[in-house]
Amino acid sequence: MANFKRAAESAAAALPKLLKRQASISENIDSLQNVIKAWETISGTTLPLEGANGAPSVRSRRGQVVSHVEQALSDLKGPVSEREIREAIETATGITYSRGAVYSALNRGKGTGAYENTDGKWSKRGAA
Repeated sequence: MANFKRAAESAAAALPKLLKRQASISENIDSLQNVIKAWETISGTTLPLEGANGAPSVRSRRGQVVSHVEQALSDLKGPVSEREIREAIETATGITYSRGAVYSALNRGKGTGAYENTDGKWSKRGAA
């Protein structure tokens, strides 16, 4: 119980500082958004924000591309293009991979015998 009390006291001491920082960050975000809006109004163009629809892009943890390619090939059923695989991964996970990352994963799978490529279409070996 004493440890919990100390944790609560530490949290109570740290909270005001964090709330102050949060307010400062919110002010900075508002200021930056106002600058962007002003520029877009003056120039008549929109600045691309990182990620789709202004949302921050989602990055996968290192090494996930292979499992995502595997899942996409299972879900798509049949020979599909590398582009279709990338679109399926983005739809399912919200993660966007480069063509090179997906292509490398597909080629590694081809080397191990897990995938096959026929006329630019990929599938799991034996599933086509």
